[in-house]
Amino acid sequence: MRPQLVVLAIVAALTSCNVPLVTFSVGDAEPPTEDCNTVGDEDGNGLADCADPACANTPACKPSSTCGNGVVDQGNGEQCDPGPADSATCNSNMAGPVGCKPAKCGDGYTNMVAKEQCDSGSTDTAQCNGRICTLPICGDNYINTAAGEQCESGGVDTAACNGTNAGFAFVSCHLPLCGDGYINRKFTPSGGSFAEQCDNLGGSDTAACNGNNNGNNGPGSCQTPTCGDGYTNVATGEQCDNLGGSDSAMCNGKNAGAVSCRLSTCGDGYANLATGENCDSSGGIDTATCNGKSAGSVSCHVTKCGDGYINFAAGEQCETNANCVAPKTCNQCTCR
Repeated sequence: MRPQLVVLAIVAALTSCNVPLVTFSVGDAEPPTEDCNTVGDEDGNGLADCADPACANTPACKPSSTCGNGVVDQGNGEQCDPGPADSATCNSNMAGPVGCKPAKCGDGYTNMVAKEQCDSGSTDTAQCNGRICTLPICGDNYINTAAGEQCESGGVDTAACNGTNAGFAFVSCHLPLCGDGYINRKFTPSGGSFAEQCDNLGGSDTAACNGNNNGNNGPGSCQTPTCGDGYTNVATGEQCDNLGGSDSAMCNGKNAGAVSCRLSTCGDGYANLATGENCDSSGGIDTATCNGKSAGSVSCHVTKCGDGYINFAAGEQCETNANCVAPKTCNQCTCR
């Protein structure tokens, strides 16, 4: 049956049953809309689904937004997009959370195209200078304490810092110390007057170098040993050392020859006037002109009759009558 005849039959039936008819006006119908999630041209404008401008904001119809496609999608938080590889100004999608963001030292991603050698997120580590994103090297003028550095002097020795010649990861870029094993000729140990001439690791004394006086330093520390340098270096045979090399009541000065910088002793062959000696016979024996070491208070004094000591080498026989056999008496240190 034709559709038109069916409609007429239904209308006739309703009329015979006295059912009121409802009429529709074509002008009141809702215009069809495009269903962007269903295949087809629902609004009849000849453009189906994503081809229809009505679907432009539908998520399924938006262009693919991927960091690395070379298109900056600000809606997805991209600030730049260098394509599939890093550029000098922008991180690629290999940078993870900071992909498609401007390359920046401290972002935790090493962008080598941006001249970064490392990136530790602005924090110094033993492997990376945090604020400049370079590998830690003594001499780079960046003090990285995490890498063990204490100072930086651009690689050269200064009075306050050992340079690169001090040895990698040993005392390079460390504060100079007498006893660190490195001769820093710009550094003068505390209490000293001159820069280092030598340096024994650990600060011990040797015959060729003064140590650090058990960490106390002072005159002569890390200097070539010399009697008179103010540093008693027992490894050289010194027993004492007066700064400047002068004699003292306890110590022979630098002019004492073989007994220089040794404790002054009557009989050492050196007349140390500061001790009260005015002569000294080697070995401490009496001589015609000098009392030896057995003369008590006049030891190492010029022999003199009346000094209370009988110096037989000087021809003396007595000092008092008690030294003579009666009836002889002592006259001019001779028993007569």
